[in-house]
Amino acid sequence: GMAEKVKDNWLAGGDVAAALGFAWGETGDWVNAVKWLDKALHAEKGDCPVRAVEQCANFRVRRSGERWALLRAQPDSAEREAERQDLVQHIEQAILELDAVSVRAPTPERLSLIGSAYKRLAWLQSDTGPRLEALVNMANAYRQAHELILKQAKEKNEHPVAYGFTNWATAKVLSGFYDPEQDTAWRKTLVDECREMVEAAQARNQHNPNYWDGVTEADCGLLLLLAQGVVAAEEAELANAIKDDADRIAKLYRAAAQRGSSPREYASVLEHLDFVIALSGISSDLALANALAALRAAL
Repeated sequence: GMAEKVKDNWLAGGDVAAALGFAWGETGDWVNAVKWLDKALHAEKGDCPVRAVEQCANFRVRRSGERWALLRAQPDSAEREAERQDLVQHIEQAILELDAVSVRAPTPERLSLIGSAYKRLAWLQSDTGPRLEALVNMANAYRQAHELILKQAKEKNEHPVAYGFTNWATAKVLSGFYDPEQDTAWRKTLVDECREMVEAAQARNQHNPNYWDGVTEADCGLLLLLAQGVVAAEEAELANAIKDDADRIAKLYRAAAQRGSSPREYASVLEHLDFVIALSGISSDLALANALAALRAAL
């Protein structure tokens, strides 16, 4: 009786419910994570951290991503289409929530969560117009994240992390496949920026070996493989010097995984590659399609 009531009241507190939500999120159980963070957000007692809003939206996006992974494998049907549209709405709602938090206090993490939500939205969209719009929004969010990362790294005299850059540039290359009229100034510095990011990751990795810095070289190799068709001719020589064939990129990914990766980290690499394969399908470049397929098979 009494003990149950005390326990229920305690669990109803915003701070406790939020802590439970974060704990479920760590295990990758997005359903329970969202359930508890929703409770935290609606709690009348206790403090609910802003991070609960942000992570609740993030976990909703992750859950939608997992559902889409199952759905992608299914043949076209009215049910599949209804669920796809449902997932689009889930992600659009999560983006609104992330935007609300980010407008007041943009951080690289918040901006990259928005970028990641648009990345999944682009994948979910089947029509060219909405897909291009999501890619452009993905590029903008990751570009802002990257600029903040560079600014903070400079202030702290540290080497910057690359995920904002590689996702921004991937979105730019892909949106160029859908709309050749997109601006092209970014292409001129792409190869140099890749080299800078790889050097920064290598320097960071010497001090503190970690998976994400370990995959930077592979991510940049994949990016340049994808950008071959758009990098200006005079840059192509340069690009070829550090653009690697599928085989070498696969070796780099595998080496990073062998040095230590959680299943979730490795799954995110495969997911990124599947995303690139799905969205570059509009390109008529057969050599690229074959290289990407070979890379995916090697992982």
